[in-house]
Amino acid sequence: MRTLPNFDLKMALMKKGLSQRDLSFSTQIDEGRISRIIRGYEQPTWEIKRDIAKFLGMDMEELF
Repeated sequence: MRTLPNFDLKMALMKKGLSQRDLSFSTQIDEGRISRIIRGYEQPTWEIKRDIAKFLGMDMEELF
């Protein structure tokens, strides 16, 4: 089931000059999964939200 794209996550990556590949490498989350989360095709688990937020130095609520 598709939800809305995650523009907050996409913008956070852009502002920090990071790619989805950078996020994938640093968090050990599959790059395809990150793409699906950003495009709204997959809902991330709590653990994935935590790992992404920690890497970006942001609160989960800011991104999800």
